[in-house]
Amino acid sequence: MGIYSTPVFLFLALVAFRRRNETLAADVVGTKRRRALKLAKKRLSMADKHLKANDKKAFYDEVSRATWGYLGDKLNIDMATLSKDNVEEKLQTRSVKPETIARLKGLINTCEYALYAPVSDEHSEMQKNYDLAMNLIADLEDEIKA
Repeated sequence: MGIYSTPVFLFLALVAFRRRNETLAADVVGTKRRRALKLAKKRLSMADKHLKANDKKAFYDEVSRATWGYLGDKLNIDMATLSKDNVEEKLQTRSVKPETIARLKGLINTCEYALYAPVSDEHSEMQKNYDLAMNLIADLEDEIKA
């Protein structure tokens, strides 16, 4: 009896697994939210390589992209409409602490300033900003209620 029922159970498990994957694939917004942290970490690892090479412009570009990409994906904001005000509003509606929002705005301002103004940033300052970005994304991951 057990030998005959095993293929039936395997078939049912395969069908259930396939339906689950199809449902997940159809949920584009959910997929973006789930992959937001992974993509941010990937970009921050590239920023770390630029940090070690002391390439300031590339470093701040990657930190900026990691931060904005994470926020866009996690908060479901289209890149065309992504702005500090939109992000702040969405984070407030999701009960993110004001201190975290202030740190985020500070990091974004630092990246923008470093990218678009001549800056003589020291390596230790870049390391501090890298650590801030890593901690900030981790904090946002904990605080954002999906």
